Amino acid sequence: MMNIVSIKKFYEQTGLRHGLIMLSILVLWSSSYIGIRYALTSYTPENLGFLRYLMASVVFLIIATFQKIKLPEIKDLPGLTAIGLFGFTLYNLLLNYGETTVDAGTSSFIINTVPFFSLLFAVLKKQERAKKSDWLGLVIAFSGVALIVFSKNKGLNTFNWYTVLILGAAICQALSFSIQKQYLIKYTPVELTSYTIWIGTILMAFFTKQPFSTIVSSPLFQTLTIVYLGVFPGAIAFLLMGIALKKYQLSKISSYLFLIPL
Repeated sequence: MMNIVSIKKFYEQTGLRHGLIMLSILVLWSSSYIGIRYALTSYTPENLGFLRYLMASVVFLIIATFQKIKLPEIKDLPGLTAIGLFGFTLYNLLLNYGETTVDAGTSSFIINTVPFFSLLFAVLKKQERAKKSDWLGLVIAFSGVALIVFSKNKGLNTFNWYTVLILGAAICQALSFSIQKQYLIKYTPVELTSYTIWIGTILMAFFTKQPFSTIVSSPLFQTLTIVYLGVFPGAIAFLLMGIALKKYQLSKISSYLFLIPL
């Protein structure tokens, strides 16, 4: 019979841990596009984003209490603020506004240019090297997004800028992943995700207008959807992504994310 050490060694060598992490991220993030569309019928894009990540912030506050995570160094605050701003505040505001008119499937296709933008930023910052196949994938991704964007519009006079907002969300998230990579050398995934979600939530508060009053007037299931979005695709999925980014190359993670639209 295999002992615990042997099982752990087998688990790590076969890549099962990596596979389970990515599968969890895929399932949770793919559900978020549907949840956002559903919650937007009662909540404004900015209130939805704030309440979602307020819930995620509470989750990490509880985790921080038990984990006793250390405070970030003052010199790292600009970088952590940039991750919170691009990865949570701007990403969610742009995505939420985009999904007011763009369906969940199309949104997920556009957002899934994130891996290639991330790779592009990583190459520019000399964090990773890109193969020819990676650049080919980048061209295909851009072509696919262009096809989606123009198919949703009947002409320049009726251009749907909401698809562009979602593309902007993808760029913001990719930029945050690129910045995040360097701080994962110094901080644990729990610490870094906690800092950046807290910062992103605080910044989002400046865009909201009476977010708590909306809870009273909204249907229960849509409010529960925001709770789900905050805890699972928000807190848990981004924590898992931090773990994946710390251990694996971004180019290795990228290939899995294309399954999200499916």
